[in-house]
Amino acid sequence: MLECFSRGRFLLPSLSLKSKMSLLVSALLISTVSAATFFSAARFERNARTIIATQQFALVSSLADSLDDKFQIALGALLSNAPHLPEAALQGDAQAAAAFLDSRKGLHSLFDNLFLLSGDGMLIAEAPQQHHDQNRNFSFHSYFQKTLAAGTPRISDPFLWKPAEQPAVVLTVPILNPEGQVVAVLAGSLLLHKDNFLANLVRGDIGRAGYLSLFTTAGTFIAHPDHERIFTRGVPAQARSLFARAIAGFEGSLEGFNSRGQPSLTSFKSLHSTDWILGISIPLQGAYAAVAETRRHVLLGLLPLTVLSLLVTWWGMSYLLLPLQRLTGHVSAMPETLPNRQPFVDYRNDEIGNLAQAFNTQMEQLGKQQARLVEARISAETEHARSEAIIAAVGDALTIKGTDFRILYQNRNSLELLGEHVGKTCHQALFNLDRPCGECAMARTFQDGRIHTMENLLPLAQRPIAVEITASPIRDAHGKIVAGVELLRDITERRQLEEQLRHAQKMEAVGQLAAGVAHDFNNILAAIIGYAGLQQTRAEPGSELLADLKLITAAAERGSKLTRDLTTFSRKQNTNLEPVDLGGIVRRSLDLLGPLLGKQIELQARLTPVALPIMADSLNLEQVLMNLATNANHAMPEGGRLTISTEQVSLDNGFAVGTEEGKAGDYALLCLADSGCGMEQETVRRIFEPFFTTREIGRGTGLGLAISYSIIKQHQGCIICRSTPGRGTVFEIYLPLRPKTPASAESLDLKP
Repeated sequence: MLECFSRGRFLLPSLSLKSKMSLLVSALLISTVSAATFFSAARFERNARTIIATQQFALVSSLADSLDDKFQIALGALLSNAPHLPEAALQGDAQAAAAFLDSRKGLHSLFDNLFLLSGDGMLIAEAPQQHHDQNRNFSFHSYFQKTLAAGTPRISDPFLWKPAEQPAVVLTVPILNPEGQVVAVLAGSLLLHKDNFLANLVRGDIGRAGYLSLFTTAGTFIAHPDHERIFTRGVPAQARSLFARAIAGFEGSLEGFNSRGQPSLTSFKSLHSTDWILGISIPLQGAYAAVAETRRHVLLGLLPLTVLSLLVTWWGMSYLLLPLQRLTGHVSAMPETLPNRQPFVDYRNDEIGNLAQAFNTQMEQLGKQQARLVEARISAETEHARSEAIIAAVGDALTIKGTDFRILYQNRNSLELLGEHVGKTCHQALFNLDRPCGECAMARTFQDGRIHTMENLLPLAQRPIAVEITASPIRDAHGKIVAGVELLRDITERRQLEEQLRHAQKMEAVGQLAAGVAHDFNNILAAIIGYAGLQQTRAEPGSELLADLKLITAAAERGSKLTRDLTTFSRKQNTNLEPVDLGGIVRRSLDLLGPLLGKQIELQARLTPVALPIMADSLNLEQVLMNLATNANHAMPEGGRLTISTEQVSLDNGFAVGTEEGKAGDYALLCLADSGCGMEQETVRRIFEPFFTTREIGRGTGLGLAISYSIIKQHQGCIICRSTPGRGTVFEIYLPLRPKTPASAESLDLKP
């Protein structure tokens, strides 16, 4: 072997660099592959064991979930059949009960036996008929006692089923009377040695000689491939610690001894429907058979390859790498600037020499190219800065997205509005979705290449905003869409203004209609009242005709009051505004509200001691108070509390944006809060609409709050309703405070 190495040593200089590097690369490749394969195999083995354990736990979890589902189906079947039990069966009629149980084909497919027990535990009937005493007492069974105590469906622990002398479990469903008392129990039994879904669970092997077992937290086996283990406790001594961990609540896969005393990979999963535990045990040899086979093949293949690669690498590395090391040292020693770099001259007349000459030529060309790149970089940076300035100057929020909807760029306005989300997909960042929004403007642009505009609501952390979105495509030199530009314009205020305009137009139209109807209807009522009054003078006292005429007159006068309400709602300029103190108006109204509300309503007043000077029509504000108090009274038929309060508040621009007609400034706040039944938000949204009422027909016109809204609007104020079902209602009335002029500052100028 030494002679071969000596000859090879003199032959190598005559070989080309290609041959030399081929030999070296081969050796390095073999050694690298050997090492990588070794570590990969080791890691594969660890990962494979983890994956096998995880998959086995996933299998037992799936089987446990399936068993839970079957228990729920079985209990559900009992529950669905229980309401159909004949009343005679519940009264103890064995024949009626047996006929009902025999007819339940679906239950017979799930259970081995069905039986009906009375409320005191006596057997009423069973199916199939076992020819046992109909009066057999089941009250001593724990499953019956637990069902009776809880009044809910139960799954029993395993016990010895006396009629069949076999271990079994029972599913029970209590039957309650209208008073909630248990009058009977419908039950189905599963014999653990028979053909049912519980016994079939453990039939057949799992993997290589693996098996399933089911046991309680007390250690009693419910299902086991070894039938003699069913309804027994205890496992081999070496397996006790493993099963103790499962009974203590462990879920997962562990290596240890199974119930047969074999070294195994065992996985445990607790059931949700009961406190039982499902286990899968596979002997370690079978569980990790694939890992052992892979390890054996890797070791057999790597041993000769590793030895050969080490010998070749040791022999050839020092000779082959010397020229390259010199060239590498020259490159490392070169200065950073191109003009001072020196050519490499210490090279042989072989491929390394050719490489050195090519390197020198490339360095010369690189110097020239670097100079051009410096100029190009300066130009690109200038252009980039110009583009950045243009994009930053855009007034709207601008976002650039890739075709995968990932955010690539945000200008300053976009960052302020949305927050920084560069690198994230827009649907995940803004809407917490795992896929693109199908109807968004950008998705349409990516589909057809056109510009699309749409409106949408963005759920931001700070604030209910509305935006107008315009999406445009960005194409490459070949016309392919590579990205998209999205402009977002905040139109929240515009939408609010549009909503205010629509509401004002609606109120104005309804008011005009109400005024016209009230005028014509009032003329008709005037004639009715006049003729009815004339006839009353002609009717005999105490006659039936006189009583009927008085009823006609009363009904017409109620109609006349309705026309006055319509006129009040429709009038715009007939208010008599004068300097008044809001507190004085409220105090004067409190004397009238007491009798109106009655003794069952507690009236509380929390009025600020300072004067609240406003410009108002006192009678109109008193009408508003009466309308709101009347509504509160109807909301508290069983009694409650109405609190009236006043205070001075200063409101900012946020208030003006967040309400229909609020403006920033100083206000007198009048608040009425009741403890009544409250309202849904849909009702609150329509509460000020004319003719809208929640009362039964004939108990209200639906004009009270509409008139109140109209009066407050004429006072340049606003009224807000806040309500929650079961928590009462709050009305807040904001009236502009009178400017603090020398005249208005004197309390003597204010009318109480």
